[in-house]
Amino acid sequence: MSHLHGLSPQNITKSLNHYNLAMDLMQTRRQESEICKSLFKGLTKLQTEWFKIYKKYSQENQGAYEKIGEPGIFIEFILTALSDKECNVFLKSKEFHNFVGFQPNIFDYNILHRNDYDRKRAIEPQVEKEASEKHRKLQNAFKRFKDESTVENQKVVMKKMGYLLDVVRLNIAYRGKTPFNSNLKKWEYDEAISHVVIALQLRLFNMLLDNPAEKLFVWSSLESEQMKHQIISDLPGTWTKCIINGSIINAHRCHFFHPDINGEDINAQFFTATRLPKKWKLLDCFEGSSSKRHLITGKLQNGQFVVANIYVKPNLYMV
Repeated sequence: MSHLHGLSPQNITKSLNHYNLAMDLMQTRRQESEICKSLFKGLTKLQTEWFKIYKKYSQENQGAYEKIGEPGIFIEFILTALSDKECNVFLKSKEFHNFVGFQPNIFDYNILHRNDYDRKRAIEPQVEKEASEKHRKLQNAFKRFKDESTVENQKVVMKKMGYLLDVVRLNIAYRGKTPFNSNLKKWEYDEAISHVVIALQLRLFNMLLDNPAEKLFVWSSLESEQMKHQIISDLPGTWTKCIINGSIINAHRCHFFHPDINGEDINAQFFTATRLPKKWKLLDCFEGSSSKRHLITGKLQNGQFVVANIYVKPNLYMV
């Protein structure tokens, strides 16, 4: 894949495990902060593996790794993995606009905690200003970008976004210390932020993994798999032979694919179409509760690794 060239399927799978868990949590209507936390873990796995390969991480340069810090590595990863054009499209997306425009401004809970914020009283103006500084800096940078859409201004916005996302990540990780907002209950506030951030994370995942929303693995010629062909037969797209790894499980007189990066090679077909996202609802409905749609890696005939959707049996997929 172009964006993550050099990363092995094993490394990518570590990230996909967290992504797939988030999708499972979404189906069971779990708290959005849990979903958001799992997606953050998936993105962190991607950036960590990228850093190890492209920055040749070792014990000798561990200090440099720690000096850059989590948000710095994420920012460098995003700016390297995505082209200037892709960053521009991302900044114009509704997901990004909703994140920048979230109200009330996102607070850094660590700053509130450090200032001994009492949840029973209003936040002091100076403390509130300091705690929401990263959000305001993102808003100001985005305003400058809209006024003058230069590549340099674009990069500044992406950097400010990275720092604010790190605030959200840490807020969720230490949510036991989070205060009540003056207008919203604590859990409502956390869930509202998570809802907006999840949409942003999913868009980032899709861009970093080369648009897996437009890709599907079909692993056999069984009747159920033939039905998938019929559902998407009207879509203009391309079919390619590929290899996926795992095993075929016989459960309840049905055959299911169980992904395992170290499993046997299984012949499959790889379908890609720009209009495939419009068919996911119909495909999911056809599969019903007997299957879950997950992302896995596969290998094309030319040796290229790709990430695409596939249907797996619930409870057989290990995260």
